[in-house]
Order: sequence, then C-alpha cells, then structure tokens
Amino acid sequence: MGFEATTIYSEEARDPDRTIPLATYASVLLIGCFYSLSVWTVVNGVGIDRLLSELQNLPDPTALLFELSSRYAGDGLSTAMRIL
Repeated sequence: MGFEATTIYSEEARDPDRTIPLATYASVLLIGCFYSLSVWTVVNGVGIDRLLSELQNLPDPTALLFELSSRYAGDGLSTAMRIL
C-alpha cells in the first residue's frame, strides 16, 4: 500500500474532496522525508568519499544496510531487520 491507497477510502470520508488530497499529499511528504533521512543516514554512516568502494567490497551490495546496522548497532538489530 502506497500513497495511492488514500483514494480507496473516499466513500468513507466525511469530506472526500478535502480529506483525500490532504491525506495523499501528507503521505507523499512523509514517505519523501523518510527516504531522505534513510539516504542521509547511509551516506553519513559510510562516508561520502567511501560509499562506492564500500559497496564494491561487499559480496552482496543490497546488504549494505544490514552491514551498517551490525557495525553501529550490533548484530541484534541486523537480525531483526532481516526477519522483518
């Protein structure tokens, strides 16, 4: 379910002409802020000058977030992230 899911509930809203666009814009803004914070955290965790070399050294580049969580927060968080 993404930001487009807000239109599903238009029949259930009191004022759908106001509520649905507001909910859509709010969800797009929230998702954008979360994405920006995530990217900023990864870049600062690795370092902007070492990001590419760090990705190339990993056997699986998609595991960068798990490697960073193990490095900074311990293996418990990395395991929880893998489960979720």
